[in-house]
Amino acid sequence: MKSKKGLIIGGAIAGLVAIAAIATVLILFVFKGNSDTYRVIKVMKADGHCNIIRGDITDLEAYEGMALQSGDIIHVDGNSSLVLMLDDDKFAYIEQNTDFELVAQGTAKDSRTRIDLKCGAITCEVRNSLSTESMYEVNTPNSTMAVRGTSFRIEVTDMETIK
Repeated sequence: MKSKKGLIIGGAIAGLVAIAAIATVLILFVFKGNSDTYRVIKVMKADGHCNIIRGDITDLEAYEGMALQSGDIIHVDGNSSLVLMLDDDKFAYIEQNTDFELVAQGTAKDSRTRIDLKCGAITCEVRNSLSTESMYEVNTPNSTMAVRGTSFRIEVTDMETIK
């Protein structure tokens, strides 16, 4: 009688351990699967007047830690600058008197980033080589630059695009 009771208790404990192990694996799989689903586009530094236009909102002032969204239109005034971080390994250093639109799609794993530079200057730094599914592109009125991983500066003046 005592051994049957011990077997039942042992079986119940083994079942609970198995359920806990399965739950742990599922939780880790779900969180690991979601770790690359969100893109991080964040203001790292904002000096001076940096205005964000987001849909109908036209008076958002950029601040350190602010999350940006795809479709945001950004204006950096004279004597101002802005530093953006995209997905922890891409940086954009925006100089004074710069206007651009940020278009960001995909996940951190298959990111598609486009900066439509209207005027001004941006230095971009792509620290890690992009995956084959990813792209990083800067469009200007006169040219398009697409990179896989590098640092470059591009400037749009009244007269021309300077690379």
